[in-house]
Amino acid sequence: MKTKDVEKLTGLTAKSIRFYESKGLIHVDRQEENDYRNYTEENVAALKRIKIFRYLGFSVEQIKVMMDCSIEEIKQSLLKRAEEFTEQEEEIGIKRNICQSLSNDIGKKTGKDIAYSDQIFEEYNGIVQFMEEDEIGDTIKALKYPTLPENIATTLICLGPIIWLFVNIHLKRWDMLTVNALLAVMGTVIATLEWQRYITARKNLPARMKKNNKKSWVYTVTIIAACVLGFVLLLGILKIFEVIFTPEGWLFYERPVWAENLLMICIFIPVYIVCEIPSIDKPFGFIRKTGFIVIPLWIIMLYACLSRVDYVTGNEIIHCTPFHPMGEVYAYQDVTKIETGFGQKTFSFNRHDRKGNFYYRVFIDDIKIEFSQPSVNSKIDRFRDTYVELEEFDAALMKQGIPKKGSDDGYQNMDYDKVYVDRFRRIISNK
Repeated sequence: MKTKDVEKLTGLTAKSIRFYESKGLIHVDRQEENDYRNYTEENVAALKRIKIFRYLGFSVEQIKVMMDCSIEEIKQSLLKRAEEFTEQEEEIGIKRNICQSLSNDIGKKTGKDIAYSDQIFEEYNGIVQFMEEDEIGDTIKALKYPTLPENIATTLICLGPIIWLFVNIHLKRWDMLTVNALLAVMGTVIATLEWQRYITARKNLPARMKKNNKKSWVYTVTIIAACVLGFVLLLGILKIFEVIFTPEGWLFYERPVWAENLLMICIFIPVYIVCEIPSIDKPFGFIRKTGFIVIPLWIIMLYACLSRVDYVTGNEIIHCTPFHPMGEVYAYQDVTKIETGFGQKTFSFNRHDRKGNFYYRVFIDDIKIEFSQPSVNSKIDRFRDTYVELEEFDAALMKQGIPKKGSDDGYQNMDYDKVYVDRFRRIISNK
């Protein structure tokens, strides 16, 4: 087969064909009588492969190695090249955005003032220097190639509102059900999208993902163990707090809404940090830099939400705050007034004031203590029926002759069972 025939079949020029021959990419036999090149079908097939590899940006030396490689090795080389193109695409996108932004800034701010345009270029020089540092490359890779630990961390966080939704349904806490359900749906969508992103990356970039997840199974076990230990630790802290600060003979207690929400945040902060550490290049450096802020802040938050609680005993109300963790003790007769009823507002930052909720407030001078969903002492058998404790507490206060202001307007908005709504109405009507 002559050179002209090969040119037609491959689309390569004669100069390119001879160049690839000179580099040892193909071996061409020559005719004995005139030393003309005699190309074979194998030469044509090899040149077609070379043409594709060159189009994809492989160097001549790389192609020379690939010509002697197995199919699996060629496949891995192509996948690696695809990853390089992905990184280049990200870099090109960043450069395109800088071009557009720089053009807009020059057009709007400088006009024809060349001196002032130098100031703009000086500002962008700092941006370019930052982009050229290794950190930005690591950041781009982290964004583009999700790791298994990151996905586990995201899933655990997204499971929070989902688990809390089932807890609220089980405890018949309907006040935040709409918002809770919305957050649960959002968590499900986010977790699904993150796993879809991860699976797509595993499928399209297996070499990169294999490298990133080389030790992912170790991270996974570590994360699960850390989560279990974290919850056990928090349960232990709660138990210690109960042993030290819970008064003898307590009947029930309740924390403010903000303390309950803060406790949930305290639970997920350490879990999230532990889950994210495997995806950080220098985790110990990260802990050293942030630990002196995060750890004390977490301890303060945990203490604040655990120490803010109101206990009720047979004849006392104990108002505990972070500044008085042992509590300020008040007798029933110290209560100056009572307000009770059903929430009337469609939206309120205080969940007790929202429609469908019952509230019971006692005032001791300037202190307002609110009960709506108290936690009862499980050792008291008669409290197995929900809200009996509030009805007994109200009856005891009424014996002290404390004035009460209450109305059962809005009880129709409650989604509770009739037995509980009737109990709330008896509390309101009891004088």
